[in-house]
Amino acid sequence: MTRLVLIAALALLLPARALAGEGDVVPVLKDKPAPFTGLLVPEARFTQLLEAEIKLSEAEARLKAEQRFSVSLEDMYKSKLAEATKPLAWYESASFHHWLGFTIGAAIATLAIYGGSQMVRASGNGH
Repeated sequence: MTRLVLIAALALLLPARALAGEGDVVPVLKDKPAPFTGLLVPEARFTQLLEAEIKLSEAEARLKAEQRFSVSLEDMYKSKLAEATKPLAWYESASFHHWLGFTIGAAIATLAIYGGSQMVRASGNGH
C-alpha cells in the first residue's frame, strides 16, 4: 500500500517526466524527442495501469497462499484417509466384540443357572 501511495505521489508531483529504461527520471519536453524509447501514457491511464499491476501482484500473492493452504489441506485429508482405511487388528473389529459379548453373556447365564441349581439342591428342596 505504501508503494502505491509513493508511486501515485511521484506521478502527481512529476507529471512532465517519464521513467527512462535504466530507472532515471528525465524531463520530456513538447516537440522534443525523448532520450529513450518507450510508451508515453497520460497520468490517468498510468494510474489505472499502476493500480492494475498492484492488484495483479496482490492476486498472485493470494493465489500462492491459497495454493500452499490447499496443498496442506490435501495432505491432511490424505493422512486422515490413510488412517481411516488402515485395517484393524483382529481384536479391534466389531465382529470380535460382538462374539466376545455373546460368549461372556452365555457364560454368565450358564453360571447363574448352575449356581441357582446348586442353591436349590443345598436347600434340600430338589431331592
